[in-house]
Amino acid sequence: MNDYQAAREQINDSCLVSASAGTGKTRVLVERYLNILKSKQTGIEEIIAITFTEKAAGEMKDRIRQAIRDADDSANLPVPELLDRLNTAPISTIHGFCARVLQENIGEIDLDPQFRIIDEIEDSILRKESLDFFLHRKLRDKEESILPLMSHFDLYQIRDMLDGIWEKRADGLKYLDSISARQPDELLEQFKLDWERYTLQLLDDFFREPLVADALVQFRKFSATPEDSLQKSITIIQNAEKCVERKIVPSSLWDKSLNSAFNSTRKGRKENWGSELEELRDLFGVLKDKWSVIKEKLYPFDENIERRNVVLLSAFSRLAREWLHYYQNILKNKGVIDFSGLEVETERFLSGGSAAARKFAQRYTHLLVDEFQDISPVQNRIFEALINLNHRFISFFVGDEKQSIYRFRGAEVEIFNNRKKLKPPLYLDENFRSVKGLIDFYNSFFRFLFDTSSSKANYEVSYDAPVKTSDVTPAEKPVTELLVVDTEQDETTEADKAAGTGNFSNVQAEATQIIQRMIELHQKPIVKQKEGGLRPAEWLDFTILLRSRNHQNIYEMVLQKAGIPYYVSSGLGFYQRREVLDVINFIRVLLNWYDESALIATLRSPMVGISDKALFSFTTGKGLMDGIRKILDNDLNHIGNIDQHYIQQIRDFHALYKRLYDKTSILTTAELIREILNETDYLSILAAFPDGQQSIANVLKLVDLALEWSAVQEISPVDFLRRIQLYQTMQIREGEANLSSEIEDSVTIMTIHASKGLSFPIVIVPQLAANIKSNKNRLLFHYSDGIALNLKTSFRKEHSFIYQYLSQIDHERSLAEERRLLYVAATRAESYLILSTIQKSGGKSKNSLWRMIEPFFDNSPEDLYVKRENSLEDLEAIFKNLRPQSENIICELSESDKIRLKETVLPVSVKTGIEKITPTAFAGWVVNHYGKIAPYPRETAQPELTLSEKTLSAMELGTLIHRAFSWWDFQNTGSLLEYTEQLLRPYFLQPDEKEKTINRIRAWGNNLLNPSNSLYGLMNSAAQIDREIDIDAILFDVLIEGKIDLLLKMSSNDYVVIDFKSDYIRDYPNDSLLTKYNAQLNLYALMLNRWSKVTVAKTGLYFIRNGLLIEQIVDEELLKKTENQLRLMIRDLSENISEPVLS
Repeated sequence: MNDYQAAREQINDSCLVSASAGTGKTRVLVERYLNILKSKQTGIEEIIAITFTEKAAGEMKDRIRQAIRDADDSANLPVPELLDRLNTAPISTIHGFCARVLQENIGEIDLDPQFRIIDEIEDSILRKESLDFFLHRKLRDKEESILPLMSHFDLYQIRDMLDGIWEKRADGLKYLDSISARQPDELLEQFKLDWERYTLQLLDDFFREPLVADALVQFRKFSATPEDSLQKSITIIQNAEKCVERKIVPSSLWDKSLNSAFNSTRKGRKENWGSELEELRDLFGVLKDKWSVIKEKLYPFDENIERRNVVLLSAFSRLAREWLHYYQNILKNKGVIDFSGLEVETERFLSGGSAAARKFAQRYTHLLVDEFQDISPVQNRIFEALINLNHRFISFFVGDEKQSIYRFRGAEVEIFNNRKKLKPPLYLDENFRSVKGLIDFYNSFFRFLFDTSSSKANYEVSYDAPVKTSDVTPAEKPVTELLVVDTEQDETTEADKAAGTGNFSNVQAEATQIIQRMIELHQKPIVKQKEGGLRPAEWLDFTILLRSRNHQNIYEMVLQKAGIPYYVSSGLGFYQRREVLDVINFIRVLLNWYDESALIATLRSPMVGISDKALFSFTTGKGLMDGIRKILDNDLNHIGNIDQHYIQQIRDFHALYKRLYDKTSILTTAELIREILNETDYLSILAAFPDGQQSIANVLKLVDLALEWSAVQEISPVDFLRRIQLYQTMQIREGEANLSSEIEDSVTIMTIHASKGLSFPIVIVPQLAANIKSNKNRLLFHYSDGIALNLKTSFRKEHSFIYQYLSQIDHERSLAEERRLLYVAATRAESYLILSTIQKSGGKSKNSLWRMIEPFFDNSPEDLYVKRENSLEDLEAIFKNLRPQSENIICELSESDKIRLKETVLPVSVKTGIEKITPTAFAGWVVNHYGKIAPYPRETAQPELTLSEKTLSAMELGTLIHRAFSWWDFQNTGSLLEYTEQLLRPYFLQPDEKEKTINRIRAWGNNLLNPSNSLYGLMNSAAQIDREIDIDAILFDVLIEGKIDLLLKMSSNDYVVIDFKSDYIRDYPNDSLLTKYNAQLNLYALMLNRWSKVTVAKTGLYFIRNGLLIEQIVDEELLKKTENQLRLMIRDLSENISEPVLS
């Protein structure tokens, strides 16, 4: 009996099944389910079947339903009865199963009997509001649990850590309880013991390594004078070995003499060692190589840092426990539970071992779990609790450990590996998906990629069994390609890059090479058919699988330029699509006619179609809203020579607004959107656009989302907009509406994570050279290793031992998961696979997939893959010759019209209650208190920098400039322009408008990089440069929050604070403007000095447009003056506000 038969037919034995991609694991699970029913020993209600998505659970139930229908007569199954009972059978997601457990045992659980499960977004909103209130109360009452944290961390960092621990509470609470129950001195002693054990184990492993041990034995046979450099090094190493044997951490490790001992292999003098010197140097080289493997894992134990760490960790643990209890009570009082709460409560009930729990577990005899590699520790404990409560349970776990890619959701591949150690798994090893050429490549490539040694870490996986196939699809050549962008031939000079002339990026080159290869393969016979043979490739056969969305816009841009249709699945762009924003803006207008930005966007959208020129003509000296009011009052004196049709459009739109406004209180959100579409005939308008079918589908999808969100709880238009805004802020992935292949022959772009469980004829996997980033979160946690805080600040580069250890292990786990991610991506291919990388000049990225796999391609037989290589120069030429996309024509306006719009069409300011003190608010108070600031003369703007023929308002452009410079790394203008491109995407500018904006920003960037620029000189002399620094302080019992654009740490350890300004100035700002801006900087200096305890030597205002830096010396007199101003401001505010509200 082979493993397939055993998995299907040995229904009385528990087993673990390891099923490689495409080997039919779900089919085997369904066949086992059917065999259990055929045995007549178990009823359909006694079989628990679990998978991990609603879609997969639905598909599993459909497969079982079809299998029951197709069962032959000999099975003698009561088909109608089984089909009826299947509807209520326990086939569900893990969360569905947990909900069943809680609902059926509600009397045993401390939950509202009518509890409701809230979705992730509702939970996010409620949790954010609750967390803000919780922190506000803690700060207001100056509680001991938060004050130590506020002295070290920014408030937003504390928020993030508390928010993160909620998601990890199932496993994290035991660590919080343990830490909170101990005194800091006890913790410090425990951490020191842990550090000693860890360090000694590493050193012991080093000295026991056979090659190291043999080398040291050889060295003992020789000796030289103590002054000889080689002898000195050997003596230090031998002394360290003796310390380790006595279980003592050698002092040479921390005085750096041990590291220095391994520094060079050219040690020793021939007269001291004679003819043996070269052989001994070779042996010493072995020692050095082995030492280099472990030295990065050896961490110091600094008593001062560790003491500070235990104080902060103790405070955080107390605060986190209070927060978990606080938010749990909020959910309980509201009668709701989140998804993680379902798991926590289910584990608590089952692991309690009560009579009710035992009775529930004993109702079942079989547990079938699909996608077992994706389970989390708490889910695994739920399964183990069920099995422990019922010894008759027969478990069947099936999955592929090589496809475990959901660490960010809590999945841990160690669980699968641990179960493999308990009992050897069955293997499913026949691939039914891919052609033979791909199978041959997989077997060779993934055996190389995955660690097959017995000493591998538990978070690594092995390619245990080669995959077989019965595929006979003909193939004339390898069906795997490796595309390489060779940047080593790039002749762009550093001067060109600094000047911004070499702006064809590596990513753009990679995308161009991929799209060009797609064009070459299009209509080539490379796609296998079910009936046999090959057919020509269509666009819909191509799927680009991205590791992340970082450069998705580049691929979209190149596809558009090539005129290739494409569809983005589960992308970030749906909520930024023009047609979606049009509907959203219309709803905003219905809710608030005076939302000027939404009103302008709606009037100039295709829904209404009023030209920019007409909008300019409608404005008065008081702005556009005043002009529209006059039109509605039949006062047209302010309007020049303009087509009367536009005036009637304003009146018609206002009448439409009133009609729909009256319905907002009686229509559901979905009905309101439909009314908007009907009244504006928007779908017909969209149909006239080049991408009209996709736009219409997206708008209809928005209606569907409104219906879907209302299915659980009715959602008002206000709540609908709030959720959309939250989705945009949180970058929730929502794919565009999918059009059927009959309508669109389109390339698909999706992430590798989204592709799991799917397959595609042709798969393209780019970004292999991308750097794999380490986890820099403030809170590090692993269920088996512990919890740690990141102590690093802008002023202190320090880490505790436990943080460094957890960070290192976390990074190794990430690297292991990246290898599995590549496995998932590559094995989606049915007929053809394209891998793509960038061969970077100056060597490979240390942490990239390409670094791991390049040796395979250097040493593999040519019949496995085809390598295609292009230089940057060649790819830039190909890019320029790609067929451009057709574009719409937008009315161009005169220079005077543009200037008039900048001055008048700006969002209406809304007066809100004071939430906290910010440097901006402080500056405004200073100006008002000490004399109003005079309006700055408009004519002082540099004429050549005045905007022309564009649609950005002055406020939008200023914000864009400021953000681009704040993100910039100041190395060359290439990165600045890349950020600018990203920031411009939501504005839908015409190419010439976009190019003008980019050229101006390039010029301002080059100005900063000029060696004669004062700020450039400051940055060059700085020891450390930090950008976009969030800063908090509590001064005079009031919370103050702000963000520093640029913070420079000088070699003297003093700091310089720089604030970027995007104002138009001619030569030098006037005194009133300086007063306002310097007030902000003065407050930053005060916060840093009084709260963060660092010295600020000076501040600087950098006016981006003309490269002017205005510096100000910071001394105690200035700080005291600022202190007095802040005290007066707080006194003034306290007279008008009863109690501050934390934002």
